[in-house]
Amino acid sequence: MTLATFEDSNNWLDRNKLQFTDVIDATPEATEADRIVRSILRSSFPDDVDKWDATPTGAQTATPEAIRSVAGMLMAAYRYAKIYSEETLLENSYAARLESKAMEYLTKIAEGIIDIGVIISPGVDFGSADFYPNDSTIVTRHHPLNAPVGEPDRKFTIDKSW
Repeated sequence: MTLATFEDSNNWLDRNKLQFTDVIDATPEATEADRIVRSILRSSFPDDVDKWDATPTGAQTATPEAIRSVAGMLMAAYRYAKIYSEETLLENSYAARLESKAMEYLTKIAEGIIDIGVIISPGVDFGSADFYPNDSTIVTRHHPLNAPVGEPDRKFTIDKSW
């Protein structure tokens, strides 16, 4: 019983570099995201939060779109942070921005500012330049998490060796 599918989370990840492959692969991140989302929204939706499921059966109900999107964002942030933590002890800026944005959306959902039926999506087709590591030393275009073009947070180039 999860709030988002691995496909929902893959919308926030680079399809050429990092993706969840199946339900089992996504389980650790889905479990972590579910706990956070359900705990934050429990006071706002006490009768519903435990019934929501991305693939409902029986007495369960489908996870509202906004909540499903945010849970997918958190799953992506956790996967991204985990995978790239092997390369550096510093916090990854994309994972941090994604998690921060998801938490902002959760707060707005809990306060009733964002309707739970709204679809929250990346809004652009992410490419390899939007993810770290890549062959760029700077952010090359704007994306939904507002990383400014030219931000020198991209420190990997293909010609570097380990």
